[in-house]
Amino acid sequence: MASLRFFSFFLLVGCLLSILYLTLSSPLISSVRLSCNSFLISFPYIVGINNGTVFFGGNYYQVKGAYRGHEVLCVNTGQEIVIYHEGEEIGRFGYLPKAKGMVRLSEEAIVDTGVYLSDRVRGWAVEVARRQVALYHDIVARQAL
Repeated sequence: MASLRFFSFFLLVGCLLSILYLTLSSPLISSVRLSCNSFLISFPYIVGINNGTVFFGGNYYQVKGAYRGHEVLCVNTGQEIVIYHEGEEIGRFGYLPKAKGMVRLSEEAIVDTGVYLSDRVRGWAVEVARRQVALYHDIVARQAL
């Protein structure tokens, strides 16, 4: 009985390693997703050159313009989406499970003086970044009715 468990374990590990190898070697797949409990880790993601966003889990997350074109690691903890660049945290957003296609603005990226915006537009963008999660919750509450 113990030898059957031992064999099953190694068969499972072999299958998982084969899938991982095929996924990594495939030119059609640009990222690997590993799911473990409530965590979803995906790597590598490239920050958009034109808009400074990362597409992860069906949504776009804005980071500072300095990271445009760089690879980042995105982690879904079940509560938050955390974005890292070379081990340094560069973004943290609340996880909104029903949101798809949403652009999550970063107040930190908007106030970055390296991005040219007029004071009026920058003020509007900061206001949108602050209010967008409240609007999401309002929409989800209305859909539940």
